[in-house]
Amino acid sequence: MKKKLAQVLAGAMAASILISGCGVQWSMKDDAASEESGEEENMGGCMYVVEDDSEEDASSEESTEDSDDEAFLDFEELGIEKYEYPDEFVMGDNLKAAIEELALMKDEFHAETEVYKDYWEESFIHSYLKNSWFTFDYLAEDEDGLLTKEQVEYVNYSLTGMEYSFDSLKDNDTVDTSEASSGFGWGELTDYTYEGKQDFITVTANFTYQSAEMELNYVLTVELVKNVYSCFDGYSIISLTKAENFAEADGQEHQFYAYFVPDYVTDDGYYAFEYSGTAEDLAYSHFVYVSLTDEQLALVESDEGAKYLITFVFSEGMSEPIEKVEAFSVELATK
Repeated sequence: MKKKLAQVLAGAMAASILISGCGVQWSMKDDAASEESGEEENMGGCMYVVEDDSEEDASSEESTEDSDDEAFLDFEELGIEKYEYPDEFVMGDNLKAAIEELALMKDEFHAETEVYKDYWEESFIHSYLKNSWFTFDYLAEDEDGLLTKEQVEYVNYSLTGMEYSFDSLKDNDTVDTSEASSGFGWGELTDYTYEGKQDFITVTANFTYQSAEMELNYVLTVELVKNVYSCFDGYSIISLTKAENFAEADGQEHQFYAYFVPDYVTDDGYYAFEYSGTAEDLAYSHFVYVSLTDEQLALVESDEGAKYLITFVFSEGMSEPIEKVEAFSVELATK
């Protein structure tokens, strides 16, 4: 079964997925009660029809066994057990890490289309399986660090809920997770709220991106679908959007620490400083260009290795990350 939409299983529910004009329609039906109607939820412009009958009988078990022959992945052979959910939604560490990594990768993500893009396989393997700054329980528990093609497809299925065959890998290929590298920044989901039932959850979260150059704040909106076989705490990510949450110019004085960069001045007379920190929440570029008076320039040129405290006014027309300021004052830093 190659590159087809996922069957996300919720408890005893088997998910049959239909292609519709709006995208993906997830129709979750209990095999023993497929004729009964269920409740509908509209997610991302598509209708998600959830039908649940908690009773399981012998006929439904036989139906499940028969369908296993055509399953995209053999979860039993992979050693995957169904996730046991708490009474109320709680974001586990694995799911939190998965969302953080996806927010680093993408400003906007829709699983039903993203996995079919040319770059997805390479990008997914690099970000989720060969990333020295990112891990999760399933990856950490793999003893030899070599993932089979089926394991790669399982992790992708866990993340996206999509049954997708990685054509870049042959059946006997492995992915060596020890060949890991790191990115140039990291992100943290600091707090969140959620709406919805256990089957479909919408999370709103504050997300902070940090690098050597800057720190930026965003608001994430994440749509999750229940997936009992997902290694990310029983959920897959349907969609994610990342919106800027930057400070607006307030007309007030602000300060940051920086080191003077000698012999570098822009055509319009701004001198380069290497940003070194602030006690405030504003985000700055790695190099901040500062307009200096003759007196201020004489000061920084007198001790080029020193750290300076620069005060400026966050005025109209400026925005985060701060990269160009008019210095109100420049003084030697005391710490």
